[in-house]
Amino acid sequence: MLGLLSFVWWVCMLFIIPGPPATAGLYLVGNRLAKGEHIGFDVFKEGFLTYFWRSLLVGLISVVLLFVVVTGLLFYLNPPPQFPALFTLLTVVMLYLLLAWLAMQLYLFPVLVEQKVTLGILFRNALLIAFASPLYTLTLLAMLGIFATLSVLFPILLVLVLPGLLAVVSSIAFQDRLANIRTRMPPAPES
Repeated sequence: MLGLLSFVWWVCMLFIIPGPPATAGLYLVGNRLAKGEHIGFDVFKEGFLTYFWRSLLVGLISVVLLFVVVTGLLFYLNPPPQFPALFTLLTVVMLYLLLAWLAMQLYLFPVLVEQKVTLGILFRNALLIAFASPLYTLTLLAMLGIFATLSVLFPILLVLVLPGLLAVVSSIAFQDRLANIRTRMPPAPES
């Protein structure tokens, strides 16, 4: 089932506009799978339709943030002779921002389908979860990066496995980090 849904996701990405809603649909499937619930095309369709407009906004904001960070990175990579140290420092800052953007992407759609919050809080929560366990997040990003690289070498993995795997692994990681955060929180005072 995930292979078919991954293929459908790629078809939607080709048409650009249905890409983010298809991502929301795939992540709702990942969310349900992470919770041990029923999955199927009906769940994908539910996520696609339920999160259509919000996912478009999330996708647009993510692309704009990526554009700003990459543009800044490319700009600071070519320092003028008067300010090489400053531009080197700003290049490092932009690299960290790019890494933060990547880490946030890991949890962005799981937060979208799990929590009914405003867009600002959605992005904040994804970033906070990423930085609540930085070693966990960086390790997961590295492992998924290795699998994504291997998927490029074996296109069948890229088309039928990678999108579904990212949705499921991100959803499981989100549930795990959320449970971890809840266990570290002090109990609420009784009234």
